[in-house]
Amino acid sequence: EQEALIIASPHFAEVRTMRRYELVSGTAFALVSLAQLTRILMGWPVQIDLFTVPIWFSGVAFLGTGGLALWAFRSAGRHPTTV
Repeated sequence: EQEALIIASPHFAEVRTMRRYELVSGTAFALVSLAQLTRILMGWPVQIDLFTVPIWFSGVAFLGTGGLALWAFRSAGRHPTTV
């Protein structure tokens, strides 16, 4: 009965759209985070023009994008609907 009330809600489509957005965002951030972690573990060099990007920068990027991914996935899990 409660599920029927959720589906009948006027904001059902908006909630579903927001949940989908959060899942897509979380996935994108997770992929970037994994790419940064791969760079750290493999020691891949990155150079932009004459500037060599230090490995520690990927550590900061890994933590930042990983945090954003977790935030998006947790936010998507709070919605009572399914995609």
